Amino acid sequence: MPPPLHPDDYTLAWLCALPRELAAAKAVLDETYPALPATAHDTNTYTLGRIGPHPIVLVCLPTGMTGIVSAAVTVTQMRVAFPRLTLGVMVGVGGGAPSSGHDIRLGDVVVGSDGFIKYDRGKTTQGGEFQYGASVMLPPPKLLSVISQLQAQPERHREEWTQLIRQVARQNPRFQPPREEDDVLFQTSYDHPAGWDTCEHCDAGRRVLRAPRGDSQPRVHYGRIGSADQVMRHGDTRDRVARQCGVICFEMEAAGVLNERLPCLSIRGICDYSDSHKNKQWQDYAAMTAAVYAKEVLNLLPPASPSEACFLVPFEPVRQLVGRHDVLADIRSRVEENRPVVLYGLGGVGKTQVAVHFCHEYRQQHPSAHVLWVDASSPAHFDHSYRQIAAALRIPGHEDPGFDALVETHRRLTAAESLRWLMVVDNLDNRDEMASRMPFLPRVARSKGSLVVTTRTMQACQDLHDWDPARDDATQVLPLPPHESMSLLTMHLKPNQRSNETDVMTLLETLEYLPLAITQAIAWIKMNGSTVTKYLERLGSRSTGRPGILDEEYKDVYRYDHLPHSIYRTWELSLRQIWTQEASAAHLLATIAMFDAQHGVPMWLLEKASNDELGAISALGSLSSWSLLDYGPNETLIMHRMVRDAVRHFLHQRKELRRYEVSGLALLVQHFPAPDTDDWQRCEALAPLAETMLAMIDPRREDETICAHRATLLHFLSAYENHRGRYKEAHFHVKDAWRARSARLGPDHLDTVACEELLALVRMNRGRYRKALETQRSVHAKRLDVQGYQAPATVASQKQLGDVELKLGRFTRAIETYSAACRQSELALGDQHRHTLELRHVLAEAFEWQKNAGKAEQLYRRALAGKEATLGPSHHSTVQTRIALDALVASQTSDPHAALGRYRDMWQLSADTFGDTHPNTIGLLCNQAAWHKAQGAWREAETLQDQAYHLFLNALGETHPSTLMCLSNLAVLKQEQGKAVEAEALHLELLGQRTAVLGPEHPHTLASMYHFAEMKLEQGAYAEAHPILERVVTSQEIVLGPDHPTTLRSVSSLTESLEGLHRYAECEQVYRGLIARKRQVLGSSHLDTVVEIHNLAELLREQNRLAEAEVLHREALQLSPADRPRSVTTLLIMANLARVLMLQQKRGEARALYQGALADIRQLPATADWRISILMQRMEKELGELSLLGRLAAWVPQPMAAFWTPVYDSWSWLRGGSGPG
Repeated sequence: MPPPLHPDDYTLAWLCALPRELAAAKAVLDETYPALPATAHDTNTYTLGRIGPHPIVLVCLPTGMTGIVSAAVTVTQMRVAFPRLTLGVMVGVGGGAPSSGHDIRLGDVVVGSDGFIKYDRGKTTQGGEFQYGASVMLPPPKLLSVISQLQAQPERHREEWTQLIRQVARQNPRFQPPREEDDVLFQTSYDHPAGWDTCEHCDAGRRVLRAPRGDSQPRVHYGRIGSADQVMRHGDTRDRVARQCGVICFEMEAAGVLNERLPCLSIRGICDYSDSHKNKQWQDYAAMTAAVYAKEVLNLLPPASPSEACFLVPFEPVRQLVGRHDVLADIRSRVEENRPVVLYGLGGVGKTQVAVHFCHEYRQQHPSAHVLWVDASSPAHFDHSYRQIAAALRIPGHEDPGFDALVETHRRLTAAESLRWLMVVDNLDNRDEMASRMPFLPRVARSKGSLVVTTRTMQACQDLHDWDPARDDATQVLPLPPHESMSLLTMHLKPNQRSNETDVMTLLETLEYLPLAITQAIAWIKMNGSTVTKYLERLGSRSTGRPGILDEEYKDVYRYDHLPHSIYRTWELSLRQIWTQEASAAHLLATIAMFDAQHGVPMWLLEKASNDELGAISALGSLSSWSLLDYGPNETLIMHRMVRDAVRHFLHQRKELRRYEVSGLALLVQHFPAPDTDDWQRCEALAPLAETMLAMIDPRREDETICAHRATLLHFLSAYENHRGRYKEAHFHVKDAWRARSARLGPDHLDTVACEELLALVRMNRGRYRKALETQRSVHAKRLDVQGYQAPATVASQKQLGDVELKLGRFTRAIETYSAACRQSELALGDQHRHTLELRHVLAEAFEWQKNAGKAEQLYRRALAGKEATLGPSHHSTVQTRIALDALVASQTSDPHAALGRYRDMWQLSADTFGDTHPNTIGLLCNQAAWHKAQGAWREAETLQDQAYHLFLNALGETHPSTLMCLSNLAVLKQEQGKAVEAEALHLELLGQRTAVLGPEHPHTLASMYHFAEMKLEQGAYAEAHPILERVVTSQEIVLGPDHPTTLRSVSSLTESLEGLHRYAECEQVYRGLIARKRQVLGSSHLDTVVEIHNLAELLREQNRLAEAEVLHREALQLSPADRPRSVTTLLIMANLARVLMLQQKRGEARALYQGALADIRQLPATADWRISILMQRMEKELGELSLLGRLAAWVPQPMAAFWTPVYDSWSWLRGGSGPG
């Protein structure tokens, strides 16, 4: 069998950790192949060979660098060098975990059929036991199927396996088996004596006696393998991990391989028993038995199919390509030279057909190469093609919502120097529109790839990475030669339709031998049962040979002057006939040509454009029969771009183009809903038409009517885009409209002010709050001056002013603004007017931000009742209020499962109403994440929060406040899971971004400062945390107010920093002020107030001010809820009071408190709170010590308090409601 010559031919990897394992692997190869040229920056050394039908690549980790990280690095480089690797086997030695269920001996083989687990990851449970949290990683199904075959006929395969073991051992003396008496298993608890390399001095009485097997042949065991970054060499630990994780073997590399997404099966020869009695005596033999078994597996594995290479050409092969031999030869030559190919020429000349033909030809010659196709007709189609390529190449993460297909596909194609591919970039015609996508085209000079570009303009090649103007020439695709054009026509027409050869040649000359023009003429002749002669007669006088469809004044910036402009002659006959015979159809055809109708024009709009709506249906049917229109989905009509261009040029010749542009623009303005609309479906249908209409109009035109219509359409379109959450596009369009109206009408005209107000709204939605506030203040002042304070528009502008103030965190000011606007709206419009109801909604939001849930709920319910009555339950405004109310109620409910149900219902309602990528809908994912966080389901919470973050990132951008809020939630989640390094980095990044975007005093910026300080408190860095918390508290007292719950929370953390710095006097002073505030704001019996009283009592106890501490603890206990069984918080207060009493020799009352608390705590479920188990252990221990003190006091005269130190000296669980560390 000839050796494979290309890295793409290798699909199987064999990985070893030790040189002796690589030696065993080489010993079982059927054939060894020469090495291939190394790729740049690859530090691996590969051995190439064959086992059965499989070309296989072997690699060994660098000497002395075993473990998961080294394995991951090695596999990463290996996958770059051999990009088509799909399966791997990790073969080598491992430590056995013998048990009653698995009689594992040295030299046996363990197959990881049940996968492997990274057993050094997990968490400590409430009982102090380590719980292994890593998930089991399973082998690929293909290899598991082979394992099933081996297990189905064990005796047959065992005989073949043992024969091969003996054969390899005979040929390689190093792989001879050691003596059976050297296979010794010691008792689990017996450790190897220090200082001895062998077990000669080990206690023979501690050996485990095992029944003899009857023969010396190794056995195969199937199960789970444990992987970690350290060697397992302790018997007790081995048994505990084996029991808890279900593993029968230990190794150090498998998890690193799977982390790099190479599906892999681990096969291990047992060389020791994973205890302290390790030695290397059995390693060579064990490596060989594992290698022989791996060979048995690969011999049964079916060979890989060459069809696994991607072929993404969306067209069938060209059955009979006419001509183009020179062009194809030029493509082949340039591909062999590893140079980009550019095919340019007139539209319709057949460039795409040539590219399709070459793709199929290339596929036959290179079956293992990827053939990729990119539609470059627009940025959207380009992006879609790249997503398809990413999925076909199985680029990791391609299914994730936030996956950047452009970046990752470009990186894959350019980074993999050995990956062979051909990419066709079709229809790269609009150089300006596609400029942002050009950097993502892969380079061919630094890869094994080939690039073919088709374009109407040769200028497109100037933007290619590897294009050298002095060296490279684009290939022009010219019209067909006359004889090949004749072949194309005669191939599709019957002899009686082309009987006059002179007429045929005249027709081809008139059509200038363009393939698209010829094929359309063929279609017209066939559809009408006509002939070439009759078609030519319709074109015009044969004596001149030119029907005069286009004149020489027509310009196209993407074409050369010497290129013919004759493709529109193909459509002249149809257009003439329609304009002559069907006036209604002609009017509709001209109207459709004003839009970019490739994606569909609604039929209802065309019916409105017709004077005879009933006759419009008949006229549209006629146009469809001419193949000028196609029926699209959702009752739309589609016109292809070249047809549209031909119709527009035809209108230009008739001097009717301007009239239809004005009427088409007026039609859109007339039927596009105004900004206060509820008809968003109509907006959705007309928005694409409006975008392309605006793109076709030169804003520098001085035509008054067109400028006025254009500004109105920009205004309406931007209002819809803002509603759909497309804030970037909305900002661009409304700013254009505002400038246009300011120039034409003046800055104080009400139409201009309306645009300016929408501009303020969009700026607010983009997170540019300070700029939005400045703009909205200007709008409100103008409306007050022009319309008066009671006008509905003035009230609405005051409401929007409050919106911006609320976003800026000026809650008190926002409430004042909303309240004033609400009063004016009630007086001017009535209690149930839509504007009044909306003001109640936003006023409720402001109270909710102030943590006044009762007032907020009351206002939400009033607003909802009014909206349901006046707008209906499914109106988008009603839905927003319902979701806001449900979210508030869910956050207050005591039933967590009911709350989760509400959150999911809210998300579905929002998705159905606004779409699943609307910012409102994305935000509801954060609510669900917060619920999971509250339940301790960290993984689910982080998954949802990460999903929301990437959705916000795509919808709003990385610096939008909603995106930053989501990132902040992620940082807090990581912080509470103990991922300190990641959390601290995120908090610092957020602090910088929020300071730049929102300002240093914004509540969100202060929240980031607070979270960063909390990180420092958790690390015990009180000196770093304290000044940050002082600044946070000072700013929050100004921005939020001294009594705001967020401010009070920060003050509570400030006391923690003071206590950690041993500044007890200041800490006590701050505590007393904090308690006074909470008594006033929340009430003395509120849980937060009780907690602060308890914390102050503990501060006094630490200073041995026991009598004062006792008074405060008694007050905290008296204020605690009297419900039975008592809460964990109440029980903790009881325990701390008992301790203070015991320190004062009040043992009787202390004992009664302990016993009462223990009686209650035993009634609580163990899963109710993570503190229960620890608290119970503490109280039982202190109660026992109290009894001991009582007995000692009978005969020891001095007070015993001075000799007694509590087991737990500080209980600060209650601060902030989180657990210790």
